[in-house]
This record gives sequence, structure tokens and C-alpha cells, in this order.
Amino acid sequence: PSEILSVIWNTFTKEGKWFIYQGLRISLGWFEIPIFELLIDAYIFMILFAAQRRNDDTLFLNGSTKFILVVLAVLSICCIFGGMLLGWSPISAGIVQGVQGRYLIPLSIMLLLALNSKKVIIDRSVDKIELTILLFVLISVTVDVITFIQFT
Repeated sequence: PSEILSVIWNTFTKEGKWFIYQGLRISLGWFEIPIFELLIDAYIFMILFAAQRRNDDTLFLNGSTKFILVVLAVLSICCIFGGMLLGWSPISAGIVQGVQGRYLIPLSIMLLLALNSKKVIIDRSVDKIELTILLFVLISVTVDVITFIQFT
């Protein structure tokens, strides 16, 4: 069991950033267009920001529901990694191979719902600022892609 935990830890330390980027559809695979990392961080921040509660929200998940969501997400992640460890990865690899970030997309929705907090309430007027920042990020990524295409 300790060796399995070591393999999973090695996988996350070596490939964790790639899982996040691919799960958020920032990185589409091995043949990716390089995007300025600050824009990626801004995009991730915007997703976390969008998951927070607004002052006029009427639906709120209680603590036990959030706990169940997190437990189900963690168990699902363990099943994904366990399946790929047993069915795809060679024993000598030292990491779990074959896991793709897209496998984590449904689980990220569960985890984002669990992040929604009673204590963090965002005013709806801030959403305009969020949309402006998101528009800037999208325009910047578009410029990066066009620049990459022109110079390759």
C-alpha cells in the first residue's frame, strides 16, 4: 500500500499541472499551442471566482452534502488512477500513465460545488469586472494562438 501511495504521489507531483490544464481544456494534448502561463492562472482564478456564492443566490448546499461531493470525487479519482495503474501503466514506470485530464472534468464540477461557501458572498456588480477580465484573457489567448500559427 505504501508503494501505491508513492506512485500516486509521484504522478501528481510530475503530471499534476498537466492534469489541471488538460481538464480545464487549456491544454488539448501533446500537440498544444503554448499559452502565456499568467493567462492560464487568470482563467483558473476566474473559474474559482465564478463558483462562489452571489448575494441573491437562493440555493445553497449544506456541509454534509459538500462532504459527500468531495468524498465521491476523491473515490472516483482513486478509481480512475487505480484502473490506469492496473490496466495501462508498466510496473517500472513509477507513475500512473494513461490518465487524461478530461477524465477529471465531471469531478471538477463536484469539487467546485463543494467550494461554494456561506462566508464568501460576492456582489452581483463584481460580475461585470469578472466578465471584463475574462474577455481580456480570451482576447489575449486568441492573440497567442494567432501569433503561434503565424510563426510556425
